[in-house]
This record gives sequence, C-alpha cells and structure tokens, in this order.
Amino acid sequence: LQYRMMCDLMMHGEPAAGYRRFDLDAILEADAENGGMIQVPSEIIEVEESGKRKQVETGCGTFDAVSVTFRRQGSSRATTYWFAESLDYLLVEMERHRKGKRITRQTLHRASLPGCTAN
Repeated sequence: LQYRMMCDLMMHGEPAAGYRRFDLDAILEADAENGGMIQVPSEIIEVEESGKRKQVETGCGTFDAVSVTFRRQGSSRATTYWFAESLDYLLVEMERHRKGKRITRQTLHRASLPGCTAN
C-alpha cells in the first residue's frame, strides 16, 4: 500500500482515489479452509484527504512532507501517512487517530540514505 502511494505521488503528484488493502488473517484462514486454494479477501480504502504539508523531524534529518489520510466509512479511526518529497516520497511518518486524537505515531528512525548519519 505504501509503495503504491509513493509511486502515485512520484508519477502523478497525488494519490489515487482509493487503494485495495488485503487482510492477512482472512487470507491465512481461507488458505487453511480451502486446502491451499486462496481467494484473497480485500477491501478498498478511500483517500479521505491529501496534500497537507509539514516538516517531519526524523533520525535522518528534517524533511518537507506531504500527507495522505485514510478513513474507513463510518469509522472514527484515521491513518495519515507523511511522504518526504526530497526522498522520492519515502514514508517518513505514520499517525493513527481515533475520534480526532492521535493514538500512535511512527517516525523514520534510521535508514541507509545519502546524508543520513543515523544508520
């Protein structure tokens, strides 16, 4: 999912309207029940909002980043991905919110990137 968003941002400057996400638990269950014949259950998650910008501080420096936010229909939870333009839209931060409050944030800590001293 993240790689697909990176490609869309690089090639088109914006994300697609929605992405197909796979449910790994459902895939494993289907595999066990069907003797190895997998029918891949998936869902389309729609982009709720995109294009916000902010500076994201990481273990590799501070980057200008653009956001893509997803929310399932009827859900109070949202996930926002922040992609660094100068790193070909590499994912540098991900935030999850519930009822408008941030519950988790994951930020790039280290990477093998030119100029990154935190390897």
